[in-house]
Order: sequence, then structure tokens, then C-alpha cells
Amino acid sequence: MKCKVFFIAWLTAIVASAASAASDGIAEKPIVRGITYGGVQSASDRNVDYESKKESHNGNFYLGADFALNFANFKNDYHCVSDMGVPDPLCAFVRGSDSYSFAQQLGFDMRAGYQFAPKWRAELNYGYTGAFEDSGGAFKFALSSQYIMANALYTIRQWTTTSVYGGPGVGAAFLQSRMAGIAFLPDGKDTQTKATYAGQLMLGVEEALTPEFFIGLSYRLMYNGGMTNRREHVANDGYLDTKIGNVLTNSLMLGARFKF
Repeated sequence: MKCKVFFIAWLTAIVASAASAASDGIAEKPIVRGITYGGVQSASDRNVDYESKKESHNGNFYLGADFALNFANFKNDYHCVSDMGVPDPLCAFVRGSDSYSFAQQLGFDMRAGYQFAPKWRAELNYGYTGAFEDSGGAFKFALSSQYIMANALYTIRQWTTTSVYGGPGVGAAFLQSRMAGIAFLPDGKDTQTKATYAGQLMLGVEEALTPEFFIGLSYRLMYNGGMTNRREHVANDGYLDTKIGNVLTNSLMLGARFKF
């Protein structure tokens, strides 16, 4: 009987000692937010981790760049103007009109901006649309554009690391029109540039890889004025007038920006 009582007391002491050691181990083990069994971080804890890093990052300036696939829509009218005292019969045959729809151009875009409110940011951007080229008969034609825009962007919807934004922009475009052919003076080609107004609307989605670095995909609709040119043309003893109408450009853009 005494042995039985001793054995029960001894077993009770061992259990109590094990329980005390386990509780001490748990109390001493550090608790790390966001780490679960096996070292895998849950989605909710990743969100908490991102928000804490975001709060510690106070930079509001940013720089960005994009590659742009542009699709231009415009019309190019041309006709001969005689420089002779009497109408030149050849001018009647130098006349026409070309319409272009979704003419492809590969360009780029660079921007610098400032986040002045949680959902608002302003930026300046410079870009180049790339050159669209066409040829027919004795002529070769090319059109390209550079632009400087001021944009106001608003965050339409914000998830933890993903946001949807949009906004307008206004500025200036610098159209460059080139024509080449043996009939053009003085060296068989003619290049002219004109500054004109420009406006754009943008809609995009961004993913924050860190609180400072973002990648994004966006769509842009840009509208800018056209240009009229007079080119000296030796074959017809006169000039070739060309008139490019307003240019409407659809763009798909892939890029990144860095906040500091």
C-alpha cells in the first residue's frame, strides 16, 4: 500500500514538473507576428507587415518610366501648289488623302511626381510616340511626336498592395512630319516640326512590390492637334502642301515607378 501511494506521488511530481517546464518554455519563446508553423506567412499577416512598412516610409516624390505600344489614328491630305504664272497640269495628278487607323508606334514615357494626399498625386511626364512610316509611289512619309504633359491622378480603389487609378493630363505635343523622294528640294527629303496642344486620359492598375517600388499596366487615350506643311517640290515647279489632321492615339503601357 505504501509503495502504491509513493508511486502515485512520484508520478504526480513528474507531471507537475513537466507542465511547469512547458509553461516556462512558452513564456520564454518570442512571438513573431506573421510567422506560422513551418515559417509560412499568412495573407492577413503579410498585409499587416506591408502596412507597418508603409507607415514607416514617408517619401512622397517618385520617378517612373514606361514602354508604350501606341496606335495612332489620323488623316493626311496632300496636293500640289503651282509656282508658275499659269496652272501646272501636273498638279492635277499630285493630289490625294490617306487615312490611318491604329497605326502602330513603339515609344516610351518618363515621369516625375509627388503624392500630396493619400489618394491624389500630380506628375509631369515626357514621352516619345515612336515613328509611323508609310510609302507609296515616289514618296515616303513618316510621323512621330514628342510630348510634355501635366497629370493629376486619383486612386479609384485601393486594396493592400494593389490600386486602380485614373486621371486627366494637359500639355503640348511636338509633331514631326517627314517626307522623302527625289523630287523634294534641296536634298530629296523634307522634315518639319510643329508644337500643338495635347490632352490625355489615363486608367491603370499598380502592384506595390514594396512600399517604395511599384509595377503597373495602364491605358492612355491622347488627343493632339495636327499640322500643315508646305514643301518645295522641283518636279512640279512648285510646292506640295500636306495637312495632317488631329491625331488620336490609344496606348498600352507597361512600367514601374520608385517612391523616395
